[in-house]
Amino acid sequence: MTTSVAPASRTGTAHDLPVTERPITTAEEAADFPHQCDPSTLAKEPAPLPTRRQSRSRARFVGLDVARGLALVGMVAVHTIEASDEAGAMSPAWVIANGKSSALFAVLGGVGLAFMTGRQQPPRDAAAVRTAAIPLIRGVALVLFGLALGGVVDIADVMVVLPYLGMLFIMAAALVPLSARRLLILGLAWTIVGPVLSQLVRAGTGALEPVNLGLGSLADPAGVFHTLVFTGGFPAITWFAYICIGMAIGRSDLRSRLVIAKLIAGGTLLALMASVLSSVLVDGFGLRERLANGVAGTMTLDVFTEYLVFGGDGTLPADSWWWLGVLAPHTGTPMDLLFTIGTSCAVIGGCLALATVFGHQFTLLALPGSMTLTLYSIHVLALGQLRDLTDGVHFLIQVASLVIFALIWSRFFRRGPLEEVLKRLVDRMAPKKSSHRSASGPQSGTSTPSSGGRAVRALSRR
Repeated sequence: MTTSVAPASRTGTAHDLPVTERPITTAEEAADFPHQCDPSTLAKEPAPLPTRRQSRSRARFVGLDVARGLALVGMVAVHTIEASDEAGAMSPAWVIANGKSSALFAVLGGVGLAFMTGRQQPPRDAAAVRTAAIPLIRGVALVLFGLALGGVVDIADVMVVLPYLGMLFIMAAALVPLSARRLLILGLAWTIVGPVLSQLVRAGTGALEPVNLGLGSLADPAGVFHTLVFTGGFPAITWFAYICIGMAIGRSDLRSRLVIAKLIAGGTLLALMASVLSSVLVDGFGLRERLANGVAGTMTLDVFTEYLVFGGDGTLPADSWWWLGVLAPHTGTPMDLLFTIGTSCAVIGGCLALATVFGHQFTLLALPGSMTLTLYSIHVLALGQLRDLTDGVHFLIQVASLVIFALIWSRFFRRGPLEEVLKRLVDRMAPKKSSHRSASGPQSGTSTPSSGGRAVRALSRR
């Protein structure tokens, strides 16, 4: 199983400073982001050195890159370390990362989309229509690139997430005008709506074998759509909840200590509630026995146990509605979605809080987190070449190589190579409307964060 990539973000001022924010309404503005989400990097002149208070605010948003870095490491762990130990129990790496790291990437993808499309002030009317082109273009590009990558990556090594992420971005175009509150409500509601719709569409079928779609699959566009939305490894019909929640987070005031505290406390509570509720359903109300009786004769005990413990490949069989009460990784059930939304919110809040205080100490995680599209692609391409290595060696080589690449690249370039290509594509293709910035530059009391790894290096010099 694999994880999704998402653009990183940094902007804003310290929580106690006045700030004047303006929605992003032009393609030039929305496209010019080092991680596709930082509007202040539009300034063409070198930014002044940040004040100490501004550096604290910048560190707060470096936390988003740190969260992406953690998700990247978790993804590498799941792909390079065995799922179980010699006794058959789930390995510690899988306990920590399986299902959670991919969900975290998807939620952070939603955060990046919110930063791209107006931050706390979503565009309205005609501006919303123009801005919606940004996730549409990015989504189509990710689908095509993901299909190209899937055509050369063996499904035995990894299930490529990029085309699914692209489909989520396309669907997210409809969310551009929504506020944080509405996005939160929609995201939580979709944890029920999405799995029910998936169950209805797939009614009576078993879980399908995972596949990596290639560009040749476009000969059957309806089949590609059905796989990306309903039956694939990261089906958009259920993962749409992650994008909604991520955009709700991105539309919130992440400079606020209260918002960060709510992310940590609320996410932890949501994960615990989902875990307890699923345990009550499975063990207290006999869901396990009902499922076992329902699949008797069609599924072996080993397969049944594997679904309940290790999870699925994006879906569970649709031959019984009782499957929706299961909490297991990569199953797309309401319990799975609520649990991983909770863990993602808690991790994002924790990274924001820690980076606020110790931002300059997180360079090794923040820099890889600022170019996850590039590093994810390198990672999946390298899996087949290194598959014969032992678990620990493979994991360490992958992580060390990705970090070294990010450190070297960021010294010379603002963005990762694939991030730069995607930015230029959006810049060229998105609808444009002339607008002007204030001649006086940034508002008093606001900061103009530097781009890419420069922000992290500025923090590390404090």
